[in-house]
Amino acid sequence: MTQASDDEIMDLLRSVVPMASKGFFLALHVRRATPSRTLSTMDVAWRAEYDAQSYGVMDPRCIWGMSHTGTIRWSDINIQDTGKVFAAGLPYGQIYGCLSSVGLRSSRSLMSFSRSDREFAMAEMDLIGRVTARIHEMTDMTGLLTPLMIEVLKLGEEGMRYSEMAVRLGISEKGVKARVAAARRNLDARTLAEAVRKARLWHLID
Repeated sequence: MTQASDDEIMDLLRSVVPMASKGFFLALHVRRATPSRTLSTMDVAWRAEYDAQSYGVMDPRCIWGMSHTGTIRWSDINIQDTGKVFAAGLPYGQIYGCLSSVGLRSSRSLMSFSRSDREFAMAEMDLIGRVTARIHEMTDMTGLLTPLMIEVLKLGEEGMRYSEMAVRLGISEKGVKARVAAARRNLDARTLAEAVRKARLWHLID
């Protein structure tokens, strides 16, 4: 089991990207307020302002998406915009949009689409919802690491050599190397250190 690449995700998005004339933002498997991956075609200046002003913590779209599942037009989100996030996006063409939210609350994926000319049609929203669900499924990290892989990564983070890990875990040094290689492959990491960093970033190890 390996993670889908950005290219594979973009291939799946080809059917819906033309609907988002003002860009989209995809946050995958949000855990503890941190997504495992993000993809965006939003205006760079808007993204910079959004991040600089920390709009994410007060954005009605984020609040709705983390407390509901389904696909909804921005205009139908009945949450007070105390931070005036919607107003801030208007100069960047963020006028109409829809949000799709899928998955368990402990690992939720959100995709927001925007355009400046009209509301999204129900058929378009249905397709966006199905595409979001498919991307969520193909990037699901459940089972990405076995318990023994996790232990090997933790010990590697402590600076243990393979021989020391083998003694601690009661397996052969060859077995340790095999699990390191599998963890690196599944996490698309070139080194053990990178595998540990990604596993912590995605909350796969405590």
